[in-house]
Amino acid sequence: MEKCQSVAVVDSFLDYREPICLSHYPPLSKSPTAGEASAGLSLIDRNESNHKNATIYIHIPFCDKICAFCPFNKYLKEEKKVANYLKALFQEIDLYADTPFVKDTEFSSIAFGGGTPTALTSEQLCSIIEKCKSSFRLSRDVEIGVEGNPENYTREKMEATFAAGVNRISLGVQTFDPQLTEVMELHHKVEEALEAIQNAHELGCHNVGIDLIYNMPEQTDEQWLADIDKAIELGIEHVCLFSITTPPFTKFKKDIDNGRKPPVGDQSREIYLYKLAEKRLLEAGYEQYSVYDFILPNKVNIHALNYFSRQSELVGLGPSAFGYLNNYMYINNGQLEEYCEQIDNQYYPIIYGEKASVEDEMYGMMAKGLRMLKVSKAIFEKKFNITIEEKFPEQLAYLQAQGLIEIDDYDVKLTRKGRLYGNNVCRAFISDNYKEVARMNRNPLTKGVKRT
Repeated sequence: MEKCQSVAVVDSFLDYREPICLSHYPPLSKSPTAGEASAGLSLIDRNESNHKNATIYIHIPFCDKICAFCPFNKYLKEEKKVANYLKALFQEIDLYADTPFVKDTEFSSIAFGGGTPTALTSEQLCSIIEKCKSSFRLSRDVEIGVEGNPENYTREKMEATFAAGVNRISLGVQTFDPQLTEVMELHHKVEEALEAIQNAHELGCHNVGIDLIYNMPEQTDEQWLADIDKAIELGIEHVCLFSITTPPFTKFKKDIDNGRKPPVGDQSREIYLYKLAEKRLLEAGYEQYSVYDFILPNKVNIHALNYFSRQSELVGLGPSAFGYLNNYMYINNGQLEEYCEQIDNQYYPIIYGEKASVEDEMYGMMAKGLRMLKVSKAIFEKKFNITIEEKFPEQLAYLQAQGLIEIDDYDVKLTRKGRLYGNNVCRAFISDNYKEVARMNRNPLTKGVKRT
C-alpha cells in the first residue's frame, strides 16, 4: 500500500505503518526477453566502478513443511525437484561466473535464504558453497550466512556447514513461548530452538541471529517481553523483529478470515509492542542498525551492509531471487519448472528486469540506504555530483517536519520515530514515474509469478 503519493502535503503518511521493506529499486514491471535481459546486464563489460564488497544471494525454495504464515516463495521438498534445482543453480552460477564483469568483481558475502536452506542435506548445502568458492572471487574474510529452521539445522549439519565456511546463521525461532508456537503452527519445538542456539555457540559460531515475531493473535505484553529477555539471556548476537503480516494467499490469513484464529493486533498495539522491545534491547546493550535489526557490538550483517548501504553489486541466484548487477535490477522467475527450463536453454532466468538510470540510482540510494538508518552525504555527492539536499528538497523538508529524519554535516539519518516508520520513509523516495508500479498488487519475491 502506497501512502505517500506527494510528500509535500500528505497528512495520512503515518496512518499506516508499512511492514514491508523496499528491497529493490527501481520497482520492476518490465518483463524482458532473454536477449533483452542479457543486453541489459552487459556482463561482457569489465567492472569499472565497484570491484569489491559485492554480495551473492542464493534462494533455496524448499521446506520440509510449509508454515501457515509464510509469504515467501517455497515448495515442499521432493528429491527430484531438489536435484533439478541444484543442476539449474550450478548452471546459473556458471552463466554469471564466466562473464568478464563478474570475474572482475570481488565478493565479501554470500547469503542463503528461502524457503528453508537447511532443508537441504549437509552435502547439498556444502556443495553449493564449494561451487561458489571455485566459481567466484571471494574475499579472504568472506561472510557466509545461512538461514535455518531449528528443527532441521542439526548439530551435525552445523558442523559440516561451519567447516565449509559458514560463519553466520539466522534461525527462524519466531517465539520461545509454547502457546504461541501452537497459535503460529510452528513446526519446531521451543526446546529445539534452544538446542540449536546452544549448538551453534558451542561449535564456535558467535554470529547467531534469530527472528522474533510480534503482534501475533492474543500475544500478551508478558509473552513478548519474555521472548526478548530470553534472546538477551542467551546472548543472541543478532535479533530481528518482524511484525506479523497477513498476506491474502496464506493459510494463516484464511484461518483468521474464517474465524479459526483470532485477528492480529491493530496498529497501535503493533507500535506499542515494538517500543517495548526496542527499549529492552537498547538497555541491554544492543545497537539498532536497520529498521528491523538489533545487534551486539560489531555483529553487523555484511550482506545487508553491502547491498543496502554500500549499494554494491548483488548476484541473485535461484527462483525469485533478486539481483543488481552493472546497474541492472532484476528478479528471477519464481516458478521452479520455468526457472530450470530457462537455464537449461542457457538463458538468464529473469522475469523482471530494468536498467537503472542515474536518476534511479539516486532514488535507490535513498530508498534502500535508509533501511540501514542513514545515508552518507559525502558518498552521495561524490557519486552523483549533487548534494542530497539539492536533489530531494521537498522529501527532506516533509520528513523533517514529521520528525522522521535529521540531517547533520555527515548524514541524512532516521530519528527514533523514523526508525519506527522506517519503511514509510524509504518509500518516500520512490520517484513519481514508479509510484503506480510500486502500488501494483504483485510480489514476484513471494509466490513467484508466471510470465504473462
